[in-house]
Amino acid sequence: MRPFPSPHEPWAQDKVELHMHLEGCLEPDLWNKFQRKHSYLDIAPVTTVTYPFTDLSSFLAWRYQGDRLLNDEEDFFDLTWRYVQRALDNHIVYAEIFFDPQAHTARGIPLDTVMSGIIRALRQAEQRYGWTARLIPNILRDHPLRTAEDDLAHLEAYGDWIVGVGLDSRELPYPPRLFRHLFDQVRRKGWHVVAHAGEEGPASYIWEALDELGAERIDHGIHAMDDPVLMGRLKIDRIPLTICPWSNKRLGVTTDLSIYYKLFHEGLVLTINSDDPAYFSSYLNANFELISPYFPPDALQQLIENSFVASFCKDF
Repeated sequence: MRPFPSPHEPWAQDKVELHMHLEGCLEPDLWNKFQRKHSYLDIAPVTTVTYPFTDLSSFLAWRYQGDRLLNDEEDFFDLTWRYVQRALDNHIVYAEIFFDPQAHTARGIPLDTVMSGIIRALRQAEQRYGWTARLIPNILRDHPLRTAEDDLAHLEAYGDWIVGVGLDSRELPYPPRLFRHLFDQVRRKGWHVVAHAGEEGPASYIWEALDELGAERIDHGIHAMDDPVLMGRLKIDRIPLTICPWSNKRLGVTTDLSIYYKLFHEGLVLTINSDDPAYFSSYLNANFELISPYFPPDALQQLIENSFVASFCKDF
């Protein structure tokens, strides 16, 4: 792997991204394109270059409206292709991409429509650029469990593209233990397990994600700092945390940006990611730039190397 770049060549190094929501790549121009295309009169166009939200609730309100704008195969192709272009710009050579099947099937969008658009873009990226990615469908905490079971069964047909299953959406009041039987099924299918925990929820949610779901990575995990015993567990077991600095800053999860180096200094395996980059106006390089004042160059290098090690790709 290349040495860490100089300040004159910022972040120009191969990287992996492990925590990026595909629906979170809906940049304002795509929002307006799809709003016009589908004649959504109850969804206003975006008139600013950034989305105007102030906290998790207002962010989710925008995200859920944006999800409604995705309706046909071409929409999912365009959305995925936009991320491919941004990934290339950010020197991302491989990504494990989150998406939310229930957000679409609950609206009557066939899962095959979702998958065909996404996979067509990923195939084109591989053929044109040699760029690869795999998918991690997420179970939405605030949707009926039955719909998750239906989608998981259907997703088996796309097993070559799916590397794991995650748990996301608003953490409170949905502790991971509520989803244990679903993740028992996931592991029986041979898929990896990840889970959002310890962003909005307490450290106990991280314990449950590990012990009840069998999570191999924790997405966010900031509140691990509240539990010294948990910190020791994460360190000893080498459980990666997929950290998203700009997301944490914009949503008020933490105002102390030095917390990431504190977690790193304690010996935890951290990776840096962009979460919902269109909504936070910050793809992967911008997240590295945000934390760079708090990390020496060798530590930044380690964060990049961690992303390769923490991935589920067998080629690294």
